[in-house]
This record gives sequence, C-alpha cells and structure tokens, in this order.
Amino acid sequence: MDFDLSGMDEPTARSYVLSMIVHLRQIEGEVEELSRQSNLWQTRYTTATQAGRTDLAQQAQLQKDSAASKKAALDAEVQRFQVGVESMKRQLKTLPALQRTIDAELLLAGLSELGGAPDSVTPELRKLEADDALAELKRRLAAERS
Repeated sequence: MDFDLSGMDEPTARSYVLSMIVHLRQIEGEVEELSRQSNLWQTRYTTATQAGRTDLAQQAQLQKDSAASKKAALDAEVQRFQVGVESMKRQLKTLPALQRTIDAELLLAGLSELGGAPDSVTPELRKLEADDALAELKRRLAAERS
C-alpha cells in the first residue's frame, strides 16, 4: 500500500485516507474474528483431549494453529496500516499549505488597489512633452542658423 499523498489534491487525499481507515478497520475486524476462532479451537482441543479423542484433538490443534498463523500475519498488516494512516493524517494537515496557488487576477486587483490602476495617460503625456521639446529644439536651431 502507498501511504504517500503527494500529488493529490485535498479532496482526493481525504477520500484516500478515509478508504485506508476503512480498510484498517476491516483488517482489525478480521483479527478479532481469527482470535475468536483460535479460542474456539483451543476449547475444542481441550474438550477432545479430555474425552480421549486424539484424532479430534489433532484436527483442533491444526485449526487453532492455522487461525493463529493468519492472525499473526494480519497483526503485522494492522501495525503497518496504523503507522501509514497516522503518516497520512499528518500529511493531510500540511497538504492545503503545500497546494496554495497564485490567482493572477486577484494579484492584479490587489496591486491595483495599492498602486492604482495601470497608468495609460503618462506614456502619452511623455510623448507629447518629447514632441514639444523636439519642436522647441528645431526652432532654436533654425533661429541660430539664420
């Protein structure tokens, strides 16, 4: 199982964590059932041994051992899932901070509030001022030549 939420958006990650928790609860339920079965077969083993039925006692012992073996394997899986789910919960808390994006329109609106709207008048005024200065320079040069 993959316990890494990187690359997931928040809703997808929450859904994934929830499905892992559900799976963990199912495994825990299976562990409890195997524990009950193991206890049941232990009781049957004891009963068969007391009744002197070694054939039944052997079968009960095999069933008990099988249930205990399966339970041990699932116990390890439960442990692994518990660690993984805790890790994913920590990742889930930090996920919103990692996925913040910049809204360009909102940024421009904020800058406009701070500095005013983009200035389209100033470039035109500077061009007119430059044209006036050029015309003045031409008049002076024409006056000096004459």
